[in-house]
Amino acid sequence: MRAVLAIAWKDVRLLRRDNASAFFTFFFPMVYALLFGTVMNSFGSGMGAMDIVVVDLDNTEGSAAFTEALANSNELDVLTLDADSGEEDARADARDLVRRRKRVASVVIPAGFGERVARPFVSGPMELEIALDPSRQAEGAMLQGLLMRRAFEQFQGVMRDSETLSAMAQEGLDSIRKETDEEKRRRLAPLEAFLGSLDTLITAMQEMRAEQSDDPRVRITSGEWMEPVKFTTTEITAEKANAYAITFPQGIVWGAMSASLAMALSLVVERRTGTLLRMQVAPLSRSTLLMGKALASGIISLLVLVVLIAMATLFGVRPSSAPLLILACGCTVVGFVGVMMLLSVCGKTEAAVNGIGWSTMLMLAMVGGAMMPRAFMPGWLQSLGMISPIGWSITALEGALWRDYSLAEMIGPCGALVAIGVVGFVVGVRVFDWSAARE
Repeated sequence: MRAVLAIAWKDVRLLRRDNASAFFTFFFPMVYALLFGTVMNSFGSGMGAMDIVVVDLDNTEGSAAFTEALANSNELDVLTLDADSGEEDARADARDLVRRRKRVASVVIPAGFGERVARPFVSGPMELEIALDPSRQAEGAMLQGLLMRRAFEQFQGVMRDSETLSAMAQEGLDSIRKETDEEKRRRLAPLEAFLGSLDTLITAMQEMRAEQSDDPRVRITSGEWMEPVKFTTTEITAEKANAYAITFPQGIVWGAMSASLAMALSLVVERRTGTLLRMQVAPLSRSTLLMGKALASGIISLLVLVVLIAMATLFGVRPSSAPLLILACGCTVVGFVGVMMLLSVCGKTEAAVNGIGWSTMLMLAMVGGAMMPRAFMPGWLQSLGMISPIGWSITALEGALWRDYSLAEMIGPCGALVAIGVVGFVVGVRVFDWSAARE
């Protein structure tokens, strides 16, 4: 038993001596817990605003009030577009912002919206047109909930005005009584009865609210009996895009992550076993050795990307632009070569670098939007995602596969990837611990 305890204590002491392994074994889980706790706590409080674009084609008091309510919402960051150039041009401009990942969705308020707000008993529910980024379905569902909430608020505002409500009820009754089709009159009879007794209903509701009853059977709100808003939702994709084109970019990025981590571990092994020391005997400079490792990492990452893209074609994925896809893959490789170099200097042993590497990759994936929608994160965490090559890689790959990006639109994500790769490589080379090869 004493031998067993001695062996166990020896391993514990070895772990304690390896500062990096000890940190990521005992303390990094706390970082994850705090990060997820921050994200969960942000719901309904500090959550970052969702970016949308609104086009008002109705230009009435009702539509203006609805747009203002959206703009004043803490959950939404609203960009409004004028329709002066024409309805179709305004719709196209809004959809283009969604296509370029500048906005999560576009919301078009069609003509007749204001009339439907003022005359719900006659004109039917308010209608909204939503153009959604298909890779952000969760945010789209949340957006519909927010829009429904604002529509309810506006509808309830109308219902609170007794004079307006009475006038609407009378208008509805007049419309029904003018109906000559007997079958239609029969189907509208319940609504006619409701409108005829609306004053009684309003009085009863006011009495119940005044009593503040806790009985759930009498909790009646003015909007429960009808649907206040109707959504028409479309997704913005390239003509030939399918579900695999939308999901494969994330798979490709995870492949690049795995390849870069594998090469970082290879560099650590060569340093620890003395291979790098023996290679320095040859007439090779240190920079040449590290550039050779970087090139190997880039080649392997590129091969992984090529295999995954070839597999995607078996599922009907056809890139919008093959040259831009090549550009996106090249820049993704450069970005992850820089990540590889940084990871290789984070620890002296394979276990330390492996733990640090996957922990770092998961963090980058989270803030880059590859694990959860960025709209669910607080604003400061969304801004932190700018340093993640994962988010930029997904944007570049999507742009070439199904977003129909132009060369000018690819400059942003590709430039960010190249910058991350260059900075990561330079920093990694400068802090690389060559003495570790002699241990």
